[in-house]
Amino acid sequence: RRLTVTSAKAECSELSGALEGQIDFEGPYPWLDLRLDVTRFPLAKALDAVLGRMDETPGTLDLSLTPPQKLTFALQGTTSEPFLSAQGSVAGARVSLDCEGPQAPDVWLQLGLTQVLWDSQSRVPRAVVDVVNGAVEYGSLGLSASKLSGMLKLDGSALTGERLHAEVNGNPFVAELDYDLEAKRGTLTASGILAPIEDSALATAIHDTSLSGAVSVRGTAVVERDLWTVDADVDATQAQVDYDWWLRKPLGVGAMGTVHAVLKPGKSLQAAADMDVASSQIKATVTLGYSARQGRWTLRSSAARSDSLDVNGIAKCLRLPYRVTGGTGTGAEYAWERQSSPDKGWLSTAQCQFDEIVLLAEGAENPMRLKGAHVEVVRNHDSRTRGVVSLTAKDAEMPSLGSTWFVPIEPPDAADKGPRPSWSMHLAADNLKMPPWEGTDFLGEAAVDDQGSRLNCYGANVGDGRIDGSYELIKADQSFRTRAVWRDIPARFLLQHLGYPSVLFGKVTGEVEYEKKDNEDESVSGAGRFEVRDGEFSADFIFSQLKDQLEDDTASLPPSLSFSSLSASVQFERDRVVTPSLNLVSKGLKVEGSGEFKRKGNMDYDLRLAVSPDTALRIPALVENFNVQGHRMAQQDIVLSIKVTGPTWSPRGEVAQLPPARVMLVSGALEVTSEAIRVFDSPRRILMDLLKTWGGVLGGPK
Repeated sequence: RRLTVTSAKAECSELSGALEGQIDFEGPYPWLDLRLDVTRFPLAKALDAVLGRMDETPGTLDLSLTPPQKLTFALQGTTSEPFLSAQGSVAGARVSLDCEGPQAPDVWLQLGLTQVLWDSQSRVPRAVVDVVNGAVEYGSLGLSASKLSGMLKLDGSALTGERLHAEVNGNPFVAELDYDLEAKRGTLTASGILAPIEDSALATAIHDTSLSGAVSVRGTAVVERDLWTVDADVDATQAQVDYDWWLRKPLGVGAMGTVHAVLKPGKSLQAAADMDVASSQIKATVTLGYSARQGRWTLRSSAARSDSLDVNGIAKCLRLPYRVTGGTGTGAEYAWERQSSPDKGWLSTAQCQFDEIVLLAEGAENPMRLKGAHVEVVRNHDSRTRGVVSLTAKDAEMPSLGSTWFVPIEPPDAADKGPRPSWSMHLAADNLKMPPWEGTDFLGEAAVDDQGSRLNCYGANVGDGRIDGSYELIKADQSFRTRAVWRDIPARFLLQHLGYPSVLFGKVTGEVEYEKKDNEDESVSGAGRFEVRDGEFSADFIFSQLKDQLEDDTASLPPSLSFSSLSASVQFERDRVVTPSLNLVSKGLKVEGSGEFKRKGNMDYDLRLAVSPDTALRIPALVENFNVQGHRMAQQDIVLSIKVTGPTWSPRGEVAQLPPARVMLVSGALEVTSEAIRVFDSPRRILMDLLKTWGGVLGGPK
């Protein structure tokens, strides 16, 4: 009732083996318990046949086995319900997959002991594979891994990898793998350090971008045939990231966060990052396209936004011709998009709201300080780069006119790359301080290009008045030209702008246009006019300039000299200043004049003073030399023509013409003698008495 097989051998050209076991006939059906040990079988042919049916393999798959190879079949159960199982093993094998094009990576694996199981009940193959070495290379992304090792397990269509190790650029990585052979979908979880990035193809794989240093990565990749999805935690603090010429995240500046990327092999890569960079929260997206013709990835678009931008931290990553400091930026947005061919057209926009930002242009002495500022930048490139900056602020402190405000935003070697970028600026501020000016509702249009920089127009309310103008700086010789028109502005601003002390008070209306050539202060030329109404002079300044010319004590002089109108026109050419007309109207006094002087040279002025009789009564020098009562009877002012000549630092005056003879006759002034005339040869007493009494006559303080 039991058949025992102790030794049975079978052998043919393709297969050989030994059979042993027993068959039990006691039951209704024979019970089988047999085992076949196959020592030679056509495994290679079988594998070739299987691999030949794998039409979707993205390349050439090659497999070579290392003997000894062993295969065992076991048969148990009745003849009506037999249970068949198979177990095979291979001492080693080498698997390689060489892909054509960038669609999939090239892979080779060196396998150790490989065991395979199968049974007729589950009909699911199971295997355990020991990976002792291997490499994966993804040329188009510049990714490669070597010294692969670990354990692979197959359970039906589920392939898992445990304790997988590899070296990426000499740095260890650990990973786990799950892959569904039927769905052709897998998940890879890995962590490690990519370094040094500059030694890999990844360093320059993206156009206009370079990487160096080290990046720590821990993430998961979901892999399908035509779609890879990656989610990772990234720490790039010890990496340097350069984009174009103006952005550099240096080593040591914090950069960590999460990255989500979708890769279509050989077609496109889209990545989104949520990062903390230099103490700023930044969300960014990048889209790359692969150019088979150029064999590289090319940036198609990028964008970033932040609701909390640390200005001082981000400034460390900007390679701009400005030193940037400040507070916090909100609503920050940046977008870049390629417009045409990979190396030509593109458009970028950026904007941000700052609570405070300070910009110091390269080569400038004084910075721009902005509070409550909104900055918007648009750059466009086709045959050359053009940019537009819109800058608005609640409060702005700008350098004085004639100083450097803006400089072109361009690479250091822009001169070697054709025409320089041209920039235009739209400027606005609710409150503006531009020494010595202070104004409100400032608006301006500026431009910077190869030729220099310009304020094509500007305007602001100053006090109760307004000023408008333009300014142009020629880069070649640092010469400039400017024009300004003002109406009812406080005189002190104009005097301070011209470098004079505050000797005149009142509201000024006028205009001026002048230019400076050859970068020399003495080369200024231009013309202008002005009028001051209801103003006053500071007598202290006047006397400080004339004290050496005055003979009397100045202690009793009034602190200010009021007038109703002061107007003048002026022309200047280098060191020569011409005043075609000068008019001063005050109560009891009128002054008309014209003349010219040279800076640090001589002056020649003709002055005509008309003093009312009532005012003359307060001036001892006139009372002593004129019959003032006679002038009152004739209802005639006392008119003197005075010639002022000599060095500007020590002028002298002489009476050039006496009052008309008819006035002398009517006033009884025939007694005028040569002694009186000698007094007029130096009209200091008249001037002194006039200054002493002017304040009292006009109702001002004495």
